[in-house]
Amino acid sequence: MQAAAFEVTHHQFLDSSGRPVQPLPEFAHDGKTLRELYRAMVLTRTFDTKAIALQRSSRLGTYPSSLGQEAVSVGLAAAMAAEDVLLPAFREHGAQLWRGVTPTEMFLYWGGDERGSDFAVPREDLPNSVPIGSQAPQAVGNWRVPVVFVIANNQWAISVPRAAQTAAQTLAQKAIAAGIPGEQVDGNDVIAVRQIVGEALRVARTGGGPHVVEALTYRLSNHTTADSAKRYRDEAAVAEAWKHEPIARLRAYLTAQDVWSEDDERRLADECAAQIEQAAEAYLAMEPAPAETVFDYLYETLPAPLAWQRDQVVRGHHHG
Repeated sequence: MQAAAFEVTHHQFLDSSGRPVQPLPEFAHDGKTLRELYRAMVLTRTFDTKAIALQRSSRLGTYPSSLGQEAVSVGLAAAMAAEDVLLPAFREHGAQLWRGVTPTEMFLYWGGDERGSDFAVPREDLPNSVPIGSQAPQAVGNWRVPVVFVIANNQWAISVPRAAQTAAQTLAQKAIAAGIPGEQVDGNDVIAVRQIVGEALRVARTGGGPHVVEALTYRLSNHTTADSAKRYRDEAAVAEAWKHEPIARLRAYLTAQDVWSEDDERRLADECAAQIEQAAEAYLAMEPAPAETVFDYLYETLPAPLAWQRDQVVRGHHHG
């Protein structure tokens, strides 16, 4: 007698060469909407490149590249409503930009300045969560809440491949033990990410409970700027992964639909470069926060030993 049976479905709309493999969802019939998704991914990659350059010249702290993963963060953010709350890990640059975090705020955060987490626009969104997965319990609290968990499966946990992490066929099936639905999406297909996360959000909003979406993608860069992936990763595998990356895929589709040209591409590259350069200049021109602010975001009321330390820092700051 079978007590239960489960299956994990996989969703894709555009293949690696940008060809539709099934009818596209309604929003994807609008060229303007797709161009916005494309612009957001290109802006994210432009930000990424600049952040790495700033880190390499000692003007930013350790930084995690989102190269190759842009469709996951942009797709999920595009599916969200403004009043939804984002609880990001640390490679969700695209989602933060989409939701109104400024590139200057993001540079500040990665430069070690807490003011970068005091977002002017998405006030309810939480700051980056660097320990892996620690934002998941924060999202849940102790309630059956309308939450959608998106797993950005980029195949690597720093230097350990996904195959060595779990014997499970998918990460989506981890949802089954919790009694919630889990499914897979091609995380390099921004149309699929937006559609499937959007459906999960609709279910959550109407009392249908939580949902897990595993987005399959690939971390094309190092884990962070403090890592060298060449030491543990086969270059041939990375070269293969480049054939599936999200930006080229959507560009191929848009070009085939005659809604994107080389002129559009050049203009977009210039716009994104100018926007990110301006943000970097604003970040670099900013007066550093006083040293004692390192104590100011830890406790509602500082314990006496830390209050004493803060006082010493203030004295040193003003008399040193």
